[in-house]
Amino acid sequence: MTKASTKYAGILFFLALKKQELETYLFQLQEIKKITSNTHLQEAFASPLVPLQAKKNVLELLFKDKVKEEILLFLKILTEQKKISLITEVIEEFSIKMKKQMGILSIKLISAEKIDEENKLLLQNKLEAKYNKKIEFYEEQSSKIIGGMILLFPNGKILDKSLKTCLEHLRKHLKKGKRHAA
Repeated sequence: MTKASTKYAGILFFLALKKQELETYLFQLQEIKKITSNTHLQEAFASPLVPLQAKKNVLELLFKDKVKEEILLFLKILTEQKKISLITEVIEEFSIKMKKQMGILSIKLISAEKIDEENKLLLQNKLEAKYNKKIEFYEEQSSKIIGGMILLFPNGKILDKSLKTCLEHLRKHLKKGKRHAA
């Protein structure tokens, strides 16, 4: 996440919290994310050849009766400040802030293969006991991981329990042991 996307998400989150409409805002933002993921739309908003007023008109057409007035105004401000390209990051950051407010910790779980539900539940229970929060996983499979897993926490903490890292620690430990034995 960029500093700007975090700032914008914070402003939007504060507004949603103040109006007590977190769920409504999140739902509408997720709908915006679906629509704005269109590459042609992204290119049009990124283009300096498309006038600012035309971009605002497109936002009006797409979202006027579908999202809260404040959210539409927010999109227009992002467009004016040439930051509309951050909308996906802003929405993801908003979602993280909302889940944090609700006591949910969203953790990215990266593994070589999909982890079976039983092991995932065991891991979830251990983490919920440790952090005293409800745990939610976002799973990703990566061919870079031979085995094991890597957990990425929202605060930037990384718990690397991949096979590669475990073997590296073992190698260092064995090297260290050879030096002491000599």
